[in-house]
Formats: sequence, structure tokens, C-alpha cells
Amino acid sequence: MKKQILIVFVLGSFISCKKEVKKPIQEYPTQTEEEIGKYGPYGKFSKWRSVAGDSIFSTDLTLSWYHLQKESPCNIHYYEMNYPLWNCYDQDFSISECAEVNDTLTIKDKDSNKQAIFIKQN
Repeated sequence: MKKQILIVFVLGSFISCKKEVKKPIQEYPTQTEEEIGKYGPYGKFSKWRSVAGDSIFSTDLTLSWYHLQKESPCNIHYYEMNYPLWNCYDQDFSISECAEVNDTLTIKDKDSNKQAIFIKQN
């Protein structure tokens, strides 16, 4: 009986994790291009292919711009990833306008210190 309960609990946790992926795009009001002037260092949408790191992902990563946070001296741009990298909920990616941007993107998980390296597809 204990084995059956454990299996149900594990499957239930996995299923509920998949259902509750947060949608940060809905948390902020839509801003028009005139209000922003641009969509940050990676544009409105950008696609990235996983090439190295502690985890290799088979699906291309898409960053979708959704919010501008005005900061001094450099504004912060927020992007939503199309899937979380290492946990069920963290789909946010942020970058400063002052950061050097190139065709290689390294994302590090602050909890586990895992990293994933991507190359730009578009």
C-alpha cells in the first residue's frame, strides 16, 4: 500500500509542476514599441540552440521580450524563456542594456550553479 501512495504522489507532483508554469508576460501591462523605443539587446524574439554546459537541451530556447525596468545607469530588459531550464517555475531571463551581447549565451542557475551554453539561431 505504501508503494502505491508514493507512486501517486510522485506522479502528482510532476503533473502539477507542469501545469503551474508561470506566465510572466501576463504580469505586466503590454508596452508598445513607441513607449520602449526597442526590445532590448536580444530583440522581441530570439532563438538559441543548446551546445554545451551541465545540461544539453534538445529543444531550441526562445527568448520573448516582455518588460522594461528603468534603472540608472542601464535599463533592465526581461525575457520569458519558452521552457524552464532546471526547475518548474523559473522562466525569467533578464539582461542589462550595458551588458556586452554576442552570439553565445551562457545561463547560470543560481541555486545549483549549473550552466547551459547556447548559440544564437537568428
